[in-house]
Amino acid sequence: MKKPFKDSKVAKFLTNVAPTVLDVVGSTVFPPATQIANAIRNSDEMTEEQKEDAFKHLEKYEMELDYNYKNTSNARKYNENLGALADKIAFIIMYFNLPAIVILIGLEIWSMDYFKEQIEVHTIIATIVGIAIKSLFDERAILMNYLYGSSAEKDKTQNIKE
Repeated sequence: MKKPFKDSKVAKFLTNVAPTVLDVVGSTVFPPATQIANAIRNSDEMTEEQKEDAFKHLEKYEMELDYNYKNTSNARKYNENLGALADKIAFIIMYFNLPAIVILIGLEIWSMDYFKEQIEVHTIIATIVGIAIKSLFDERAILMNYLYGSSAEKDKTQNIKE
């Protein structure tokens, strides 16, 4: 998991030694290491020894960024290979969730009649059935949002265009 630059060791070191160097970076979450290196080189408030320490921290930061990039760069390729599996899962969700919901509703109706005298048992069954039905509907909603986009996503896109 990537951590923001402000939480890195180099940022914490620079905050203590030369806070104005961080002004160059601003609030960028993952600033380029070259930008930070140039700011360190041009800093008047750091000694040569502090600059060397800062460059050591910066080297580790670059290694972390590189490691994270290598770990995530092939994620799209990996997901492309899962296309057939995703289609199969989508098929199962779209075609089997509704019949499962109907069966669960039937179970609920049956339990109302069968457990008339044992209200506690019926309450437990009704709770479990309700949770299961909600989960099945949520699966369908998530799939629909994934396949067709959500209204919130469309609103964000519209706001970005404006």
